[in-house]
Amino acid sequence: MLRQYAFTGQHRTLLTTSSFAFGPLLFAPLSELYGRKISFLPAYLVFGIFLIGVATAENVQTVMLCRFFAGLMASAPISNVAGSLADMYDDKSRGLAVVLYSIAVIGGPTAGPLVGAAITNSYLGWRWTEYITSFLIFAMFTLDALFLPETYGPIILQRKANHLRHVTGNYALHSKLDEKELTIKEVVEKNLVRPLNMLVTEPIIFALAVYNAFV
Repeated sequence: MLRQYAFTGQHRTLLTTSSFAFGPLLFAPLSELYGRKISFLPAYLVFGIFLIGVATAENVQTVMLCRFFAGLMASAPISNVAGSLADMYDDKSRGLAVVLYSIAVIGGPTAGPLVGAAITNSYLGWRWTEYITSFLIFAMFTLDALFLPETYGPIILQRKANHLRHVTGNYALHSKLDEKELTIKEVVEKNLVRPLNMLVTEPIIFALAVYNAFV
């Protein structure tokens, strides 16, 4: 029964995409307060761990729970990497960077079923679709943890101000981010009300949302 469930695809996709809807509400505000790197790298690691949970699952309930939380964690890099691209590239080169990133995001789900079907029908079995994905995620997490710098300007300035306070002993030094306090009202308005307002008032966003939901 577990083998049949794991590869119907519809239930797994529903669980993953439903958790994708909630993840950005949590992770997007974190990137504004603590920086891009810390807002998605830990989630990326936990994403890989939950995939291992799917691969070793012995019942449908475990698959469902692990798939949901894997999707929740995976939404962090998808929602926050765009901010990193905006930080790293200027107006002239940002368009190309976003296009290449979008190709990777769209190309993965496009090629995934082909690769997954080949693995499933081989001697490896369906569990190795999860194992291989988790190995790739752990490898990317290691590279990012070692080589990816913080890109969010206010966080960089905040760290510089902290360093100068300790070096100079002048504790009056601070950054603008030190003055910012994130409230529940701000989170709701910025991450829930504003996207819904754009969905209703911007036809191109509505059309893309309908298309993505259909796909």
